[in-house]
Amino acid sequence: MDSIQLALYHFEQHNSDEALKVIDDILLTAKDKEKYHVAYLLFDFGFIENAQEIMEELLGNKPNKSMYKSLLADIYIELQEDEKAIQLLHDILPADDEYLPSLLQLADLYQSQGLDEVAEEKLKEAKQRMPKEEIISLALAELYFFNGEFNKCIPLYTELSIDNKEIGGILIADRLAEGYAAIGKYEEALEYFKQIEVDEIDILFKHGLTAFYLERYQLAIQQWKKLLELDPYYYTVYYYLGKAYYAENLFKEAEEIINEGLAFDEHNDEQFYLAAKIANKQKQTKDAIRYIEEAIQLNPDHREYTIFYITLLREHYREDEVILHLQKALKNDLFDPIFEWELAKSYYELDEFERAVKGYNEAYKYFEEDAIFLHEYGYILIEAGKVKEGKDILKQYLNFEPTDEDTIEFLSRL
Repeated sequence: MDSIQLALYHFEQHNSDEALKVIDDILLTAKDKEKYHVAYLLFDFGFIENAQEIMEELLGNKPNKSMYKSLLADIYIELQEDEKAIQLLHDILPADDEYLPSLLQLADLYQSQGLDEVAEEKLKEAKQRMPKEEIISLALAELYFFNGEFNKCIPLYTELSIDNKEIGGILIADRLAEGYAAIGKYEEALEYFKQIEVDEIDILFKHGLTAFYLERYQLAIQQWKKLLELDPYYYTVYYYLGKAYYAENLFKEAEEIINEGLAFDEHNDEQFYLAAKIANKQKQTKDAIRYIEEAIQLNPDHREYTIFYITLLREHYREDEVILHLQKALKNDLFDPIFEWELAKSYYELDEFERAVKGYNEAYKYFEEDAIFLHEYGYILIEAGKVKEGKDILKQYLNFEPTDEDTIEFLSRL
């Protein structure tokens, strides 16, 4: 054993050649126990094939030795020979001391192969044998967590959190916070985020996002500003921080942060859309139009961008441009029923009644149960001289809004 300590010393001093010389000397006279320790040492310092050779020889001499099977299984896993490892681990009997660790190894192997149900069976058996063993509870909780089974992992993490803040580098409060957030329980999630004492950028982002969903925008802003102090290249946060400022009506701050975000990522259509809304709030019409046009160019299929764009143009009496944009969208197969309606509105605003009526006729099949549409359509038909058709549409409208006295009186006068 003194020689093994000497080999360990050489490995720790990064003097592998000397360590291997000592090991060669050890193996000339070593007994099985010493060979096992040598193999473990070689495996620990990355000499996998050397360790494999020793362990296969040992296991050949003593095929029922479970500790040999366990170490050789680890070696096979490292060599990506999973099937050999699985076979060895299955050979370990329930009465053996290594049986419980073998269940954990098997669970890990099956999970890496995507066989999550088998992995779960192994871990549940291990937990049944040792219900208070924290590493087993953690392994099962982690399996559920990464499979998105948050209702199953939360009780396990809660149990672990009684005596632990951290296990194996995993912050239990972080797992609980993320688990609760994933199932929409943001208040519970926020309480666990508050318990985390480390300023880790991913945790700060998730903490801020949870606060944002709860409309606690100042808390979200606080967390995300702290994040950017630690890592200004965390691109994702700029958009969300801009949204938080926007929600708080802090438009100048929102503008500054979104401009920073666009400098990092000029292909993010959502950021351009938010920049357009911010500019619009500050009466910067030219900038708003420029930004929303960028957003549409990056993502022409996004209906919300087009609706905002035409609303912006219409606010400034640019109906001709609304028509051109909607015609272009429809020509490029970017069809949405709302576009037909909006196109009809623009023709009406330009006093082109024939085109307006035709547009409303086209849109009617999509909005025949939309009270706002029917109200507009009925009055426009009457204004265009199609009184009978207009009355019929307004009567249809009154089925949805029977208390609209103005329309009832108007029909009565007609």
